[in-house]
Amino acid sequence: MPRPTGSRQITKNCGQYSWSSERLHSKIKPEPGCYQWLGSANINGNLFLAYKNDRAYNANANRLIWMDTYGEDIRDYRVAMSCQNKYCCNVDHMTLEPNYRRYKGDGKSPCRNPIYDKD
Repeated sequence: MPRPTGSRQITKNCGQYSWSSERLHSKIKPEPGCYQWLGSANINGNLFLAYKNDRAYNANANRLIWMDTYGEDIRDYRVAMSCQNKYCCNVDHMTLEPNYRRYKGDGKSPCRNPIYDKD
């Protein structure tokens, strides 16, 4: 599937993902406290059309917002919300937690990443 052109042109790349930063931020309604997500959603949270390895992919919007803000690939982590509102997309409410579904070859310890591991 070809990438979109015009106003939906890909403007950001991080890790396996690429997306339109302008379009991503157009789906956010800043409010005091939680920023509301105005785009698509399902029972697991916010969805946004991005490209993963050059294929169309419904990505978690909070993951893309984190990568858009900090420019860091967070492949081995999940984005948790301190406000417990799964439809919030305020980056100040986001924290990274290890994604224990992704393991090293030993099957016991999570993948290491300099974003999360400070030692």
